[in-house]
Amino acid sequence: MNLLTLNPISSCNLSCEHCPNKEWTYPIDDNEHNRLNNEIIFNWMAKYTNPYEWFLEISGGEPGLYPGISELVQELSRLGYYGIIRTNGTLPIPKTDTFIRLAGWHKQTSLATPPLYCDYMLITRNPKDCWQDKAQYCQDNNIQYKCIEYKRFGDEDFVDADDSGEYKSKFNTFFTHWTIIGSSGVQGYCYASWGEDKDNICNMSPPLMKEMTQSCPTCAGTLGLLDFMDDSLRQKLAVRRDRYVYHNSVSEK
Repeated sequence: MNLLTLNPISSCNLSCEHCPNKEWTYPIDDNEHNRLNNEIIFNWMAKYTNPYEWFLEISGGEPGLYPGISELVQELSRLGYYGIIRTNGTLPIPKTDTFIRLAGWHKQTSLATPPLYCDYMLITRNPKDCWQDKAQYCQDNNIQYKCIEYKRFGDEDFVDADDSGEYKSKFNTFFTHWTIIGSSGVQGYCYASWGEDKDNICNMSPPLMKEMTQSCPTCAGTLGLLDFMDDSLRQKLAVRRDRYVYHNSVSEK
């Protein structure tokens, strides 16, 4: 299964001190960085990303700020795509049968105002935040959640998630290839490697494919997604993909 990470907007309505993307957030009306629209996205995906072979991660920025988020999610679901939406849960994002809305319950949102638009809560063990109370709230209200280690980038006084041992015994055995699309349309092989201006989906350039299972089997970017994909979902996606490949191979003979 291939993984496509789509960041339709690089803007956010929060300003979290430990956010890894904070340095790369821009005003909503910044047309240079927030260049994408649904017409561009749908045309590119129709050409390159078959829903039987690709799993989607929609992130940002805060995807709830993207003007076309409702149409984007509902149409992708109708077309048969499955995925996870990373959000802070404070803005409306439609619930569908094929996308999991994963909300980070941030320090800026108080215990009295939990994320409203989500299916799963992600809580960081922020020593400056009441994360234990947030976890208890989820338990008391039968909300699915997970607590993860806290890391503030560039500050050695805080826990480094990469050194926590959480991912050392895990390996990606599901996603074979990965490509990322930024809100300007430029593609990357992964979070650490971006293409050039010519590699822009606005120009209908083909996806930049990062091979995962051999070169990056312990990548936290993919393992973090797998934590929220249960075995039944992975099996369903694998069966869909295999049936699609089989029927195509038969029809070509």
